Amino acid sequence: MDEGGKRTVMLVEDEAIIRMATAESVRRFGYEVVPLSSGELAVARAAEGGIDLVLMDIDLGAGMAGPEAARRIMELGPVPVVFLSSHAEREMVERVRGITRYGYVIKNSGDFVLRSSIEMAFELFGANTRLEAELEERRRAEASLVESERRFRSIVQASPLGMHLYRLDPGRGLVFEGANPAADLILGTDNAAFKGKSITEAFPPLAATEVPARYAEVARDGGIWRTEQVEYRDERIEGAYEVVAFQTVPGSMAALFSDITVRKRAEEDLRRTTLELEEYFQTALDLFCMARVDGEFIKLNRQWEVALGHPVEELLHRNFLDFVHPDDREPTLAAVGRLEGSEEVRDFVNRYRRRDGSYRWIEWRAALHGGLIYAAARDITERMEAEARIRALLDEKELILREVHHRVKNNMALMTSLLTLQASLAEDAAVAGALEDARGRLQSMGVLYERLYRSEDLGAM
Repeated sequence: MDEGGKRTVMLVEDEAIIRMATAESVRRFGYEVVPLSSGELAVARAAEGGIDLVLMDIDLGAGMAGPEAARRIMELGPVPVVFLSSHAEREMVERVRGITRYGYVIKNSGDFVLRSSIEMAFELFGANTRLEAELEERRRAEASLVESERRFRSIVQASPLGMHLYRLDPGRGLVFEGANPAADLILGTDNAAFKGKSITEAFPPLAATEVPARYAEVARDGGIWRTEQVEYRDERIEGAYEVVAFQTVPGSMAALFSDITVRKRAEEDLRRTTLELEEYFQTALDLFCMARVDGEFIKLNRQWEVALGHPVEELLHRNFLDFVHPDDREPTLAAVGRLEGSEEVRDFVNRYRRRDGSYRWIEWRAALHGGLIYAAARDITERMEAEARIRALLDEKELILREVHHRVKNNMALMTSLLTLQASLAEDAAVAGALEDARGRLQSMGVLYERLYRSEDLGAM
């Protein structure tokens, strides 16, 4: 086709006058014409491209014959060829047998026949081209389908998920068709032995479940059916399975399944352990809580109600600093800072305000994990009050002891002074000596008493 959108016809004719006349007729039909005189020139020109149809004389004289030129041209690419000939004999037609051709025109048969032959050739070539394209597309689709099926089978065979295949039988319901290797491994059976059996014959415990009906619905109507857990137990198989069923083709379906027995047991163990921990958490006599580093309570046990008088629901999502005694806020913030520095806080004590406005002494142990503060605390108010009473009693005892010590020392000093005075007034030397001896003994007792009073370890005396 040329730049103007006209189709280009290559006319190959060795007779100059016939070539010129035919070319003129073709131009009148509305085509561009490339007139050539030999098969060799025609092959060379076809190699350049741009030819939409070839009008080829069968007999081109001494050079390359028309049929051979047509073969070589068509080897370069698909193009419709209409043969021209002055002869209608059978042997002339036989010369082009085996060549894809779109017409055979007798020279001088008139413009109507020539034009009709050219138009018919274009129509047939277009139809043939579309048909070939459709056939090629179909071949590609079939090849793609075969490849997809091959890949699907490879995936199914290599899949760690078990697969069962079923088809609907009008009289028997779902009939087992086959399984992949993983199905044998998961169930510990030879699933090939079930082929041809109904689903309830192959797996009797399923008769008491919704599985057969659900499978049949999927095979008949399509869609996907999922179930998280199918409990199965017989003399061969025991466990829990997660299942996904889907239609493969109308009337057939596949079921993918995996053994979740271990997972379910683990989940049950985790659930039981969680319940036990929650029970311990809620019934413990100590104060347990979890909080964010910004101070927000996110979990507390019921003992907090006993300690502070606030229901747990009132404390949740409140900032614990809201309850800390003003004098203890700075030390509390410092303790949180140590937690953020990956240091565990132990034996930290601060005061928390109760609902009635009074304060309770709380002793803490806390650590930071995953951005949360995990803390165990204890209300030590009674202990702190008892210690305060003990300190007060000790202070009172110390005061009494100092007073007693003072009086004892004064009495000893008084007695020593009296003995000294009496010894100085005694006229009898024996009496004076006895008084001096008593005064010395009394002084020795005073020194011993002073040492006993000052000593912190009486056993070392």
